[in-house]
Amino acid sequence: LSSVLLAITDPTVQLLVALAVSVSFVVAFRELKPFYEHETDMVYYVCGWQIILCVISLAFMSMIEASDNSFELQVSVSLVMLAANLMIIGVAINVFRSGGGGEGTDVNAGAGEGADV
Repeated sequence: LSSVLLAITDPTVQLLVALAVSVSFVVAFRELKPFYEHETDMVYYVCGWQIILCVISLAFMSMIEASDNSFELQVSVSLVMLAANLMIIGVAINVFRSGGGGEGTDVNAGAGEGADV
């Protein structure tokens, strides 16, 4: 699906289509919860927001290039994106370390005899 963006020649239209597609998928997957484990849904949701942040930062970079080409602003946008990537790595490590496959993910955990499962 992302290769369709290469067929679009106007960079502004590319950014708008990328933003629309990424927001649509993040919202749809948040509502559908397609993964078996809740932790995987959460990691996908956080990573989806990272894609949205990348598209927005590309839009900022193109606006900066068109106006005054401020190097300091480009560096600050890049540092914000780097910090967001580090936070996503931290969230993923924390989520999988805390509940990634132990007894907390079993849907029948705690069900005793006679419990309707």
